[in-house]
Parts: sequence; structure tokens; C-alpha cells
Amino acid sequence: MSRLVPSYYGCRTEEVLPLARLVRKQVEEDLGEFAELLPEEYGADFLPDFDARLAAAKGATSNRTAQGESTALGDKLATTMKELPRLLNRLEARLRRAQGLTVAARAFGLKEVRAAREAEDVEELEEALGTLLQNVDANAAALAAKGHAAADTAALRGMATALATDLTEQDLTQMRQQRLTQEGVRLYNHLWALVREVLADGKSQYRGVDRAKERSYTLTQLLKRVRQEQSETGGTKP
Repeated sequence: MSRLVPSYYGCRTEEVLPLARLVRKQVEEDLGEFAELLPEEYGADFLPDFDARLAAAKGATSNRTAQGESTALGDKLATTMKELPRLLNRLEARLRRAQGLTVAARAFGLKEVRAAREAEDVEELEEALGTLLQNVDANAAALAAKGHAAADTAALRGMATALATDLTEQDLTQMRQQRLTQEGVRLYNHLWALVREVLADGKSQYRGVDRAKERSYTLTQLLKRVRQEQSETGGTKP
């Protein structure tokens, strides 16, 4: 398993982008002075690089799509499990009356399927349904004599197949979401590294020289502005 990417930004995740935008706006206004201080670092490539990092970090928030896919799959699994009791109840009634079963009714697997469903353990439910279907297939004639049609077995088998498919898709979606989340942290770290450098250079530029400008490159002051704006708007800008 790959190691998780740690975050290095010095604020809450939702504050990184608005704070970086503030820093970008401020340093653009003062770019001439920064370029004089550090010509190579604040040359022609500086603002395009800053904008590229901002765009990449903003794009990382698209992992909400994966979250939505995962939620939809979870809803689909829940619907499948909700439809299961009726089929189990009908099968139980027929098992009670069936003659010549190769497996005792109490060992058929109904109890295990119900327990897995109640626990919302999808993996266990998939396995329990597989065992139940094996027993149903082995006793198809005895069950058919009590009204259990091939369509009933097909419905159970379709449910088991749907669970297996949806479970695999959910696992893949969650893995993709995790990768997107980790990539997002990496991109936020990349943006934050530049923000941190600009703030440090701003302090060097204006400390003891221009108090107002110095505050414009002080993290605590910038965070106050970000949090005030978020409080006034009731949220964050993407």
C-alpha cells in the first residue's frame, strides 16, 4: 500500500485556495518590488506558475464526482438489499413444506443471508447468497413442487450478481476517490509551497519598512480576512 501524502499547508483545507488568491493578488500589485529583490524568482514565469498551481489545486476538488458515484452505488446496494426479504420469506415458506430436501431447511442458508442483510455487510451477504443459491439449485425439484418457480431462483441469482457487480464498482470508485484525494493534497502542497515563499519574501521586503504591506504578507492577518469573508458569504468559493 502506498504511503499517504501528508498535508503541509498551515491552515484548513478549505482556506488554502482563497488565501492563495489573496496572496496572488497582493504580490501582483507589488511585483516590481519583489522582482527587484529576487529577479530570478519573480521574473516572467512567476505569475503564470502561480496561476497554474492555483488552477491545478482548484481542479483537484473534482473528486466530488467520485464521491457522488460512490453515494449512488451505495443507494443502489441499499435498494437491492431492501428487495431481498420478500424473496426470502417466500422461499422459507416453501422450504417448510418441501419434501426430500438434501439439506435441512434450517441449514439452507436463510439465517445467514438475513443476518448479513441486517448487519448491512454486503461482502458477507454476497457470500451467504451464493451458499443459499447452491442449496436452491440442488433442491430445485423439491422446491418447484411447492411453487418455487425458476423465475424466483433467477430473481435471487440476479440479486446476488447485482451485489457482486455493485460491490466491485463501489470498491473501484472509492479507490479512485482516494487517489484523487491524495493527488489533491499533493497539488495543495505544491501551491502552498509557493504561497509560503511569497509570504516569507514579503516579510523580508517590508518588515520594519511598511507596516501595512508587512501585514499583507502575514499569515494570521490573511487568515482573518479569509475567515471573515467565508463567514459573510456562508461558505467557501470553489
